[in-house]
Amino acid sequence: GGGLSAADATHQVVQGDAQTGVPSGLVLTAVMADGDQVIPEMHGAFSGAMGLDASTISNYNGESVSLTVKSTATEFLVALSKNMAHALFWEMDANNVFFRLVGHRIELETGNDELSRVVGSSKPFFALAPMTPAPDVWLQHFQADGRPLHSVGIAQAVTDENIFVATLDTIVKYSLASRTFQNITCERGAGEAFTSLTAGPGGELYVAKYTGKNQLTQIAESVLMKVTADGSCGVPEWAVLPTFRVVRAMALSNDGLFLFLADQAQDLSSATSPNEMQAIRMTVLRNGFTETLKGVGDTTATEEDIEFQNVVDLAIQESEGGTSASADSPRRILVLRASEDFDGSFFLAKVYAAGLTIEMDGETRSTFTGNSVSVMGGAASFKNLPFSMQAGRLSGVTAEQNAAGLYGGALSLDKVARSFTVKADTVTGAKSSFRTLFQGNTAIGQSNARGGAIGVEFSAGLLLKGSDFMENEAGYGPAIWFSSIRDFDDAYQPIWINPLYTVPQLGGSRLWIEACAVTSNKADPVNIPGTGAVSLEGGVQVEIVGSNFASNTATIGAAVSAVDNSTVVISSSTFTSNKATSTGAGLRLGDRAQATVKSSTFKSNEATSGAAIAAVGQSILALQTDPATPKD
Repeated sequence: GGGLSAADATHQVVQGDAQTGVPSGLVLTAVMADGDQVIPEMHGAFSGAMGLDASTISNYNGESVSLTVKSTATEFLVALSKNMAHALFWEMDANNVFFRLVGHRIELETGNDELSRVVGSSKPFFALAPMTPAPDVWLQHFQADGRPLHSVGIAQAVTDENIFVATLDTIVKYSLASRTFQNITCERGAGEAFTSLTAGPGGELYVAKYTGKNQLTQIAESVLMKVTADGSCGVPEWAVLPTFRVVRAMALSNDGLFLFLADQAQDLSSATSPNEMQAIRMTVLRNGFTETLKGVGDTTATEEDIEFQNVVDLAIQESEGGTSASADSPRRILVLRASEDFDGSFFLAKVYAAGLTIEMDGETRSTFTGNSVSVMGGAASFKNLPFSMQAGRLSGVTAEQNAAGLYGGALSLDKVARSFTVKADTVTGAKSSFRTLFQGNTAIGQSNARGGAIGVEFSAGLLLKGSDFMENEAGYGPAIWFSSIRDFDDAYQPIWINPLYTVPQLGGSRLWIEACAVTSNKADPVNIPGTGAVSLEGGVQVEIVGSNFASNTATIGAAVSAVDNSTVVISSSTFTSNKATSTGAGLRLGDRAQATVKSSTFKSNEATSGAAIAAVGQSILALQTDPATPKD
């Protein structure tokens, strides 16, 4: 970071006040729309206890009503759908033995705050056989008569279409549309148990499976399983599988990149007390890299591992994701925990980087000129920034004649776990906006130097809007080099060396390019073929809208080059007078990349082959003159 550097920030932990009840799970009672800048305080925990005729949804801040979910004295509320129109209950028989799951439709009664069953809404139940013998790790969570102290003995995950439940030895899917149960099969050996699960945006499930105690250390061990949308179950495709102790709760970010887990840090249990300490860990789903989150508390500034006692559930409060507007929204982690000895109260904590905001706007007219570094980020470098930082915005900034020896001649992002925004900015009261400008920046110090203006690797996402990239230079990606996984996969091999290698499809970083001009950028490699002004690697998901690419030069893919399973959607854009000395002056696809091009113009581009578009190495191309009538 020749002009600006931010790195290694930490989280803040804010503890909530005690609430009365036996905690069962978290429910988010308000949706945070893409682009919202303020996280609504509309989240709560549903709680209840056997012997009562209802469970209660208590909002954490008390700003909205508490809702009561009616049940009977032999039922335990397991899960609620997002719209709180469906509920699953764990039922007991006359001998106080839990033996089935039952689904009901529910609705808010007129004139009060009670959610009651719709008459005739009960569906066929899913029978549960007692697990014999019970895994040793679970004995601490049941009372002498077999009733659960809380819902840690049964895990739930909710999507828009389904509710998933794990009950030690069984994984079940409940369809909200058909209101039917379906068993999901995952391998489980004797003494093993499913302790937690969470659902991803693509229909996949991640399941934590307790496998027993290590014979030498006598420490509990667990592994992660992945259930794909088609129902197949196995371990994730990681070179090194992370190991856990006992995972009590999990939550997956909406972008599908990060998995958060409450994993046993210390077993405090005894014959009369079931207490545990759980550390909050984050697993990167691209490669399985796992670390314990660090943070500071309400009363101390000392950074330490984030741990809670008796965690019951986790949730990520964030925008729905999937569009460029989501790049600018804050987020935080919610942790629901029971009190010591599960004595009938609970707490909700918030984990987020409350004080971390990186922002420059057009009114400050920030300019970075002539800065130089030997590695990365000639003008500015951002590295190891946390998932829950509240904002990363550069608006109306000018970066000229900056240089880096390895990547990111002007700007570099490395292991930044939230999206950044780089865009034009309209000054208050002005009729015009200041576009962000990257001009004359370079990354040419080493043979693999990349990202003349911007270099991004192993980061969540980047939105570029109303920005100009002119006359930048690098070996790879003289305007933008964006890699989701390549440098962090030890087994990586290009397809021309190993045709069988594929980039693991475990979530990809996102890049949005909207209303940008990318002109006269030059790939100037040393002993290697230079790639296009925008170079994409490693399962990146890219959308290019209303942008202009002109007079860029490279060996391959002079304007846009995409490889390694990257996916590109281009619409309403123009590619003019770009020149490649080999293939694909406008767009070049390789190594199983995919692209859809809609209503865009390619004119006067030059290359040895594929002057407008070249698709090689098992890549896939679709051309659409009208999105409603695709033509391949």
